Amino acid sequence: MNNKIRSVAQLILILEIIALIFLVIFSICTHDYSGFLYAILLVFFAWINYVILDGLAEILDNTIRTLNDLHRCSGMLDKLDAKITQSKNNIKSPKATSNEKETTNLEDNQKRELKVDKKHIPVKVFPSNNVITCPTCEKKLPASELECTSCGQRFINGQKSVPYWCGKCGAEGPFEGACQNCGSSIKIFNY
Repeated sequence: MNNKIRSVAQLILILEIIALIFLVIFSICTHDYSGFLYAILLVFFAWINYVILDGLAEILDNTIRTLNDLHRCSGMLDKLDAKITQSKNNIKSPKATSNEKETTNLEDNQKRELKVDKKHIPVKVFPSNNVITCPTCEKKLPASELECTSCGQRFINGQKSVPYWCGKCGAEGPFEGACQNCGSSIKIFNY
């Protein structure tokens, strides 16, 4: 398409140059020298028309090239999306340990989730004057306590033996990968 526009621009320029030549010849033959002024204006407008049409052809060329690039990128994104979807479908759930029975039944998973007591998930406490305040029941305790004596809430209080806890059920780490108790990969670190 842009080659057609450029061809039309060149054709118009050639026709205007031919008209210019006839105008100059006519002006010389009739001794009317005002035709030279028209010839100069005709050259100027011929050049303007050519520049405008050539610019439009260039804009069209760039637009077509950009659309082709976008179409190619869209195809690559569709292929990538299909691969990601296929990979997600191929991922298997983590294997249960030999000490734990594997449950695939939805009721068993719901029962296991209901048994989780939020007080078993440790929370970070910050001692003030060697005293900590339980965030659950607001009881004041010595800073060395690792569990509330009133409500049973566990604390993250710099225990060196426990690097992290499960963020879902509160099981003490270390364990590799997902929690062996509930299968969660959320970890609450001890720092």
